[in-house]
Amino acid sequence: VAAVIATSVLVDQDVTPILSAAGIPYLGSIGLPNTASTSSISFSIGGQYGPVQIGEAQALQREGCKKSGLLAADVPNGIAQAQFILKAAADLGIAKPMPLYVPETTTDVSAQMAEFTAAGADCVVLAESSAIDLSAIRTLHSTAPNVKIIADAASLSGQPLQALGSQSSGLLLVGPLLPPSKASSAAYASFNTWWAKLHTSDYKTVRAYLAWAAADLFIDAASHTKDATASQVMAELSHLTSWNPGFFPSALNFSTPTPVSGFNRAFNVSTVLVQEGPTPKVLSVFNTLSLLKQVVG
Repeated sequence: VAAVIATSVLVDQDVTPILSAAGIPYLGSIGLPNTASTSSISFSIGGQYGPVQIGEAQALQREGCKKSGLLAADVPNGIAQAQFILKAAADLGIAKPMPLYVPETTTDVSAQMAEFTAAGADCVVLAESSAIDLSAIRTLHSTAPNVKIIADAASLSGQPLQALGSQSSGLLLVGPLLPPSKASSAAYASFNTWWAKLHTSDYKTVRAYLAWAAADLFIDAASHTKDATASQVMAELSHLTSWNPGFFPSALNFSTPTPVSGFNRAFNVSTVLVQEGPTPKVLSVFNTLSLLKQVVG
C-alpha cells in the first residue's frame, strides 16, 4: 500500500496510528477528531474541524451581524464546534452568538429558530447536521426571511442543497472550495468526468471533491517517484511546496507544518464564504491561521 485516501473518517484516532507505524501516508482526511491534523503521515487538504468554524465566525464579522444565534448538536463534537465559533467571535471582538444545543436526532428546530428571532437575531450560524440544517433554513425562510444564515458548506452540499430548491438562494456557506465559476474549469471538468463514471446522481458534495483532490495529490506525488512505494510517496509529498488541484483559493505547501498546536498537519487553513444562488458568488476568502492560533492558545 503506497497511500490511503479518506475525506471523512470519524475514527481517525484508530486509523492514524496504524498507518503511522507502517509509514503509509494518509491523504485528504478532514481530521476529525484531529488526530489526522497532527500525525506526520497525514496530509490533510481541507474541511478540517477548526478552520471552518473560524471562518463561520469571520463570516459573522463580515456580514455585520449585531445579534446572532448559534445552533449546535448536544454531543461532544457539536459542542466543540460551537466553542470554536464562540471563542473566535470573542477574539474578533464581535457580539457573542446566543448558543442553543439540540439532540443530534432532532428533525424540527422551529422552536429554536423562534427563540433566536424573538431575541432579535439578524444572523444564525448552523453548526449542525444536514437534517437539522434543513429544518432551520426552511423555518427561517418562512418566518424570518431577512435573517442571514451561515452554515458549513460540507453539511449542505449535494442532495440537501438541491432539496432546498429556491430556499437555498442567499445562504452563506463556509468551506474549503471555490465554486466552479471561480475555480479552474479544467479541474471541475476532470472531476465531472470521474464522477460520471462512478455515479448516476448529480449530488456532488464537498467531500466528493476532496476525495478527487486527494487522489489527484497522490497521482501527482507518485508520478515523480521510481516505484511509488509508501516511503517514496511520503518523501515526494513532503517536498511539495505549491500544490492546488484547481478547487482551492490558494496553493498548499506540504513542506512546512502549520504553526498551530493540534493543527500542524492541517495544510489548508483558508476558507471560502460563498453566497448561494443560480451562480454562487464568492463574498470573501478568509485566511484563518492568525485567528486559529488565538483560539487554540
